[in-house]
Amino acid sequence: MTLKPLISVIGEYVVDELDKNKLTQRQFAKISGVSQATLVKIIRGDSKDGISTKSIDLLLKNTNTSMSELLNKYGEYK
Repeated sequence: MTLKPLISVIGEYVVDELDKNKLTQRQFAKISGVSQATLVKIIRGDSKDGISTKSIDLLLKNTNTSMSELLNKYGEYK
């Protein structure tokens, strides 16, 4: 299995959730508790400015998703 950056794994999850629930980025940002700017960085896999673990924890908590569920579905990260 190819290891992907964690930001890519989370980005795949977000894109799937947007599609599955027919949500805009703005709507999903509000639900997940992170800013739309942070959400866009996650979707793009843009971690050069850093994405806080607090933002990732908040997003997963507010969407009732655990890190283990995420990794089981989207693969391992490096």
